[in-house]
Amino acid sequence: MLPEASGGGRGGWPRGSRHFGSNTEITLILPLTTTRRILTYPGAMFEMGIEDLDLDYLATAKHFHLSSLFLHRKLSPHIPSYSGK
Repeated sequence: MLPEASGGGRGGWPRGSRHFGSNTEITLILPLTTTRRILTYPGAMFEMGIEDLDLDYLATAKHFHLSSLFLHRKLSPHIPSYSGK
């Protein structure tokens, strides 16, 4: 979810964020014969807000991936004001 996340975070929150101690989210994709099911444990997704992100660090990233916007309950209202920056 955040750039260069490997090796930088603790407690499920990667480098670039300021919150520690919450569980990491996980998504499983179950491919079936004619369809698929996507199961998500939201973990920190429900708790992470804009105040938890190090925006200066994120601005240095070449790529920023944010998925499951509807699961980011606290963060999603702030996303439009930061997209494209």
